[in-house]
Amino acid sequence: MTQNIRSVRHLGYLSMLFFITLFTLPFPSVAVEKPQIGVGNVVVQNKVSGQTGIEFAAMLTTALVKSRKFEVIERARLEEIFTEQGMSSLSGMIDGGVKLGGIKGVGYLVYGSITQFGKSGQGISLGGISLGGGSMKMGVDIKLVDAQTGRTLIAETVTHEATSSQNFSIGGISSRSDSSSSTVGDLMRATATDIANLITTEIFPIKVVVVQSNGTIILNYGDGVLKKGMNLEVYEVGEGFKDPDTGEVLGAEETLVAAVEVSLTRTKYSKAKVVGDTDPQSIPKGAIARIVEGGPERNKKKGGLFGLGGGTGETNNTNPNR
Repeated sequence: MTQNIRSVRHLGYLSMLFFITLFTLPFPSVAVEKPQIGVGNVVVQNKVSGQTGIEFAAMLTTALVKSRKFEVIERARLEEIFTEQGMSSLSGMIDGGVKLGGIKGVGYLVYGSITQFGKSGQGISLGGISLGGGSMKMGVDIKLVDAQTGRTLIAETVTHEATSSQNFSIGGISSRSDSSSSTVGDLMRATATDIANLITTEIFPIKVVVVQSNGTIILNYGDGVLKKGMNLEVYEVGEGFKDPDTGEVLGAEETLVAAVEVSLTRTKYSKAKVVGDTDPQSIPKGAIARIVEGGPERNKKKGGLFGLGGGTGETNNTNPNR
């Protein structure tokens, strides 16, 4: 009898120990599957060197990898996917030879064309033409397509400007000095980063992760997108509305709740502080934020981030991740 009681007590002790261990050990984090994205051809216009498009596509691929929001498909694998599914080459994405939609293994496709690359205000031909010092500008027409539906999510022209203090000539992206070469490379990389940020924040908007007890606002983007001193507007997203015929989500009501300024950036997140008299604790978790120009004293914003979205009371909700 005593032996049985001891056995029961022993089993009870082991059971209690098991449950204590179960609930005190940290649970492994569940990995969230990232959407897959591929960069197709970036063609060139106005007699710009064809090599420029190849180099720019590589820079854009790198910028998308650094965003940490996508599983980026390597160029060679993307070509294989197209071939396996009986589609023409990626170059057909520009001239219409490829019918986009229903492409297995790909979530989004990016492609476009370089329409301007040279002195600000004019395009150039890179056939030995010499450029003086001053401002250089790059313009890219970019498209983001849902590879499953074929629907175009973004069709924008992105431009970036850089300053060079020396003369240089570009023949296949070569220059007379290291300084000039750096200017060309920096201009291309900056433009690629702008496009990657545009794509990333369209699919995954900047959001408020949490408002800390001291009023500090944590945002879900780091120094790849946000910089210290940037101004953003924070919106609470309300009820969405759909097209009664197609069921497509057309947008959602938005309410401006605060203006904030980025105070610190890290690799994966940023901190911001409220500008004005708004109580930080009134900002809801999950509210979206949009970069704005000119700070809190600017004129009323007429468009959303990079010209996308409303900013005037409603948002164009083009994807399920918002």
